[in-house]
Amino acid sequence: MQSAEALKASLHIDFPIKKNPMLNHTDSLFFIGSCFSQEISTKLRRLGLASYCSEFGTLFTPQSIEKTIKVIASKADPFIQLYEGVYHAMDFPYKFQDTQLETLISLIGEVGNKDAHKLRTADHVFITLGTAWYYTIEKQSVGNCHKIPQSLFSKQIAKTEEIKASLQSILSEIQLINSKANVYFTISPVRHLRDGLEDNNRSKSVLKAALSEFIEANPSVGYFPAFEIVSEELKDYRFYKADLMHPSEFAIEYVFSRLIETLGSESLLRFADEAQKLLRKMSHQPTTEVEQIAWKEKLNPQILQFQNKWGATPVQEEALQKFPPHAY
Repeated sequence: MQSAEALKASLHIDFPIKKNPMLNHTDSLFFIGSCFSQEISTKLRRLGLASYCSEFGTLFTPQSIEKTIKVIASKADPFIQLYEGVYHAMDFPYKFQDTQLETLISLIGEVGNKDAHKLRTADHVFITLGTAWYYTIEKQSVGNCHKIPQSLFSKQIAKTEEIKASLQSILSEIQLINSKANVYFTISPVRHLRDGLEDNNRSKSVLKAALSEFIEANPSVGYFPAFEIVSEELKDYRFYKADLMHPSEFAIEYVFSRLIETLGSESLLRFADEAQKLLRKMSHQPTTEVEQIAWKEKLNPQILQFQNKWGATPVQEEALQKFPPHAY
């Protein structure tokens, strides 16, 4: 009979990931895709890294990411739909809508130019795929339904070859914009339960199959197994939020730690360790004004020392919320 400790240990599956220490604390990173990209990018920004997430917001499908990259590269015009007096940019999230067409086009141009600059100067580009299911209206695929009645849309799942074609287009456009950037793909661990559990699993399977074949044909492209870490190492509802769709803060932090230990250089690992320790000190809130003054006098030299050593400053959670990279 096995001991309780042995049985408990058998419940955990280690998911080995081959290390590729390419990230340095001085690097610039560009994220685009599912909301999981935003989560990881924000955690990197909190450490003090130059991490940027596309201001076009959450993009779930390979087709929507492909179209957005082409808009950023000025290779395509956004698909704009007029509905009940409001113009909707259907490739992007709901905030990209306005009663004035010129205002909407101006907003898209402004965001596209900013994204293009960040993409051109990035050392690493991370693309997160969310789902293989997509919607079409007037025979055009959309990235977001913009609260327009669902009866006007058709829903279908992309075939493996269609996804591979989108991935190849995404890679080609990125390389034309920035030939030096390392490109990494990942699949979001967010479960799209509105599609139903069976269809969610089908979607992830199609994404995984297409992405595996694509990376095999493009060995310079990397893959980080965020989906596998959550589904294999953290396979328990405890690691999801109350909606049972989105990974919990613990799960996100765990995946983030795995990314840092897998892709981070020795320098980045030291930087991240010191940044985390400093952030814990920065989050301490003395209760009285006298204590606050004394605490700041003690803490400020430590922040300055960190800045002088690393050329960066960790960012407290409150500051990230006050100045988010974009609103969805």
